Amino acid sequence: MDIIKAQVFWLCLTVLLTAVQAFPYLVERIITAGGLPAAAKNPQPNIDAHADWAIRAQRAHKNAVENLTMFAPIVVLTIISGTSNELTALACQLYFWGRLGHVITYTFGIPYLRPLVFLVSFSANLYLVISLLKSTLA
Repeated sequence: MDIIKAQVFWLCLTVLLTAVQAFPYLVERIITAGGLPAAAKNPQPNIDAHADWAIRAQRAHKNAVENLTMFAPIVVLTIISGTSNELTALACQLYFWGRLGHVITYTFGIPYLRPLVFLVSFSANLYLVISLLKSTLA
């Protein structure tokens, strides 16, 4: 696969993963609210997920959205600047797998593995930033 296509592929998968992360805790909210009509009303501030796993899933989703706002522009800037290479494509792939591991370990409450898989995605993001900075300073 072409390097730029690979980066776009992993970015798209990451966006899709971030989007679907909301569904599990939304289903829990529908069940907790007593059905879709009750859940479809404007939520009150005190109506949140009740199950521990759903609360963790909601937090994992928020974390994914926050991190996507850093990852996506960096990938796009890497492509636009022409600094894409095999390692930047690998970093995009590692970022996705790190985010997938993060949502799984966060939702299921796996305490020691969660920071490690987060570190994978954080390191991939950091590599992309450093790579981009190095190319602009050269």
